[in-house]
Amino acid sequence: MRGRTGWATTAITVALVAAGTAEAKVYEVTRTNDPPPNACKKRDCSLREAVLAANVRAGEDTILLPSRKKPYRLTRAGAGEDVGETGDLDINNHPLAIVHRGKGRATIDGGGLDRVLHIQAGAATGLIKIAITNGATISDGGGILTDASLLLRRSVVARNAGDDGGGIDLDVDADLTMQRSALRGNTGDGGGGVNTAGAGTLVKVVQSTIAGNKAGDDGGGLELAGGETLRIIRSTIANNMTGSLGGGVAAVGTGVVTVTSSTISGNRAEGAFSEGGGLFIEGPTATITNSTIAHNRAQSTGGGIQTSGNATQISLNSVTVARNKADHAGGGGTLGGGLHNEDSLSFEVRNSVIALNFSDTTRNDCEGNLFQSLGNNLLSTGFECDGFNMPGDLVRDNPKLAKLKRNGGPTKTMALRKGSPAIAKAHKPSAPKRDQRGRKRDRKPDIGAYERGA
Repeated sequence: MRGRTGWATTAITVALVAAGTAEAKVYEVTRTNDPPPNACKKRDCSLREAVLAANVRAGEDTILLPSRKKPYRLTRAGAGEDVGETGDLDINNHPLAIVHRGKGRATIDGGGLDRVLHIQAGAATGLIKIAITNGATISDGGGILTDASLLLRRSVVARNAGDDGGGIDLDVDADLTMQRSALRGNTGDGGGGVNTAGAGTLVKVVQSTIAGNKAGDDGGGLELAGGETLRIIRSTIANNMTGSLGGGVAAVGTGVVTVTSSTISGNRAEGAFSEGGGLFIEGPTATITNSTIAHNRAQSTGGGIQTSGNATQISLNSVTVARNKADHAGGGGTLGGGLHNEDSLSFEVRNSVIALNFSDTTRNDCEGNLFQSLGNNLLSTGFECDGFNMPGDLVRDNPKLAKLKRNGGPTKTMALRKGSPAIAKAHKPSAPKRDQRGRKRDRKPDIGAYERGA
C-alpha cells in the first residue's frame, strides 16, 4: 500500500539524524520569515526553500528547525497550487523528516492563508517536536493533507480549520502514527481532529491526546470513513464535539477498532438526534479493554457508546462506563445513557462497571438489543439492560466510584472507593493482568478499569 515502505526508511533517517550520523541530506533553516523562494543556502535558508530543495533531491532528507521562540510563518498568499511556491508547503517525491532538536517544539504557522502542509504520494513524512498551527482551507486537511504515511512524534496539530479533517486529512492508504503528540482545537466538517478516506488506512494513537476539536458532521475528534484499523493505546480522547455522530470517535464501515488503557471523556454529540457522545460504531469490529468512558453526552442516544449496523461486533473487558448521559431529543422513554446497542451482531461485556449513567433524568446504564454478558459486571440499574444475568453480574445502586482524575498512569481514571461492590469481584482468568494505569491487579481482581489495591 502507498507510503508504508517509504515511511520505514524515513524512521531510520530520523534516528540517524538524532545521532548525527545520517547519510541523508540535512537542510538547516536559518530564517523564520517566508521570502520569495530561491536556493537554500548554508546561511540563508527559509523553511519553504528547504522543502523545495528536498523535493528536487533524490532520496531521504531532513529539515532542521532550530528556533522554538519564533514561529516559522508562511506568508506567501496563493492557495491551490502544488509546487510549493505559495500557500502551503508541498512535500513531494521522497520521504522527509522535519525535526526540532532542542527543548519544546518549533512552530510552523500557516497564517490562515492555506493549510500548512500538503504531503503528496510517495513522500512519507515525520514531524518530530513540531507544532502545526493556524492552517485554514475550504478544502480538506486544515493543518495537514496527506497522501502518504505520516508520523507525529512529540508534536502538536492545533487550531487549524478545513472541510474534512480540520487538523489532518488522510487520503486513501495514508497511515497516521501519533506518539506522545496532540491534536487540539481543530475544526472541520467531518473529523474535527482527523478524517480518513478508508481503504486500508492505519491510525495508531499512542500516549497521545485528541481534545477540544469540533466537527459540524461526524467525528468530533476522529472520523473513520470505512476499512481502517484504529488503535488507541494509553491515550485520551476528550472534550471534542460533533453536530451528528460520535462526539469523540465516529467509526463507520468495515474495519477494526481497538481501545486499550485509554480514557474517552467529556465528548459531546450535540446536534438534533445526534448519537454516540463518546463513540459511535457502525460496522467495525471493536474491542475496548482496561479503559474509562465517562462524562460523555449525546443529544439523542448512546451517551457513552452507540453501536449501529448489523455487522458490528463489540467487546468490553474491564471497562468503566460511568456518568455519561443521553438527552434523548424528542422525549419519551430512555435510550442508553451509558451504552446503546442498536442492531449489533453481538455486544459482549465482561468484568466491567456500567454505572451512574442517565437518559434525561432517569438512571439508565444501557438499552437496546440484547447484550451478551460474559459475567462479573457491575451495573447501577438493571432497567432496560437485557442480558446481564450471568454469574457474577451485580446490580448495586451505589458503585462507590470516585471522580475522574489523575490516579497515576498516562490517563485519568475513576478510582473505586472503600467498600465498592466492584472490589475483588472480577473473573481472574479473563481479567487483564494489569489495570488501566499499568498497575498489577490483585489475586482477586476488581471489576472495571481501576484496581483499588494496586
